[in-house]
Amino acid sequence: MTQQRAAPAEGRTFLHSRIVKWGDTDPAGIVYTPRVLDYAMEAVEAWYRDALGTPWRKLNVERKLGSPFVKASVEFVKPIQPDQKLDVTLVVASIGRSTLTFAMQGRGEGGAVHFRATMKACIVDLKNYRPTPLPPDFRATAEAYHAPRDGED
Repeated sequence: MTQQRAAPAEGRTFLHSRIVKWGDTDPAGIVYTPRVLDYAMEAVEAWYRDALGTPWRKLNVERKLGSPFVKASVEFVKPIQPDQKLDVTLVVASIGRSTLTFAMQGRGEGGAVHFRATMKACIVDLKNYRPTPLPPDFRATAEAYHAPRDGED
């Protein structure tokens, strides 16, 4: 089960919630390491769909743009267990000419941080696979969720 909601504009934070499935865990009973990157990716995909109003399929098929990720990192803070509700918060950490860097935190019960992730996407023209400037609607939405972090922007 996943749920999404766009936060109020003044909050600059997007929330994507999910329940951790048993199948996401390893024999130790905690979430298998690569799944955490999937959870971060789910939050970014939900942001494109719900905050930006442009699901990835529409981005590719109708707008002829792609948004491949060029950098990703994850910091593991606390184990995540099955059947746990996980809230993944997302902000736009930096906005470049053709790039968006997303910063996420996965939080469990009581707001405990389980992971931090950063992912950088580059908007490309699918005709030539070259970086292209962010469309005005992307830039405007990204600015609404922009929360620069130290050393970024």
